[in-house]
Amino acid sequence: MSWIAVVDDAPDVRDELAEAIRVAGYEVRTFADGLDALHWIGEAHELPLLVLLDVGLPYMSGLEVLRRLRERPRTASLPVVLLTGFDLDEEETSGKEATAVLRKPVVLDDLLARIGQLVGALH
Repeated sequence: MSWIAVVDDAPDVRDELAEAIRVAGYEVRTFADGLDALHWIGEAHELPLLVLLDVGLPYMSGLEVLRRLRERPRTASLPVVLLTGFDLDEEETSGKEATAVLRKPVVLDDLLARIGQLVGALH
């Protein structure tokens, strides 16, 4: 089973993203914070195809979640798309090896196109 992880603390944003991704034909698992996402992804039998990760999360920022994913051999090359309303410079994100960065509010067509590109590159 192939799935996409959506990590965002705003329920309306999380639900909107998840619904659009489901309609596009993917299974989705959602998480309200990075700690829960890290635990679930780390324990999952099958890794997600990619992770959509909000930068501004409670308990642990999305950038910290990304850093921890990159530290683990099993998730080091997992595609991660950062979602942010903040101004992030390239050094902040490229140093942590984000696969892509999308600005909030996310344009769903752009997001789905990016997912298609990244998932297609995996196969």
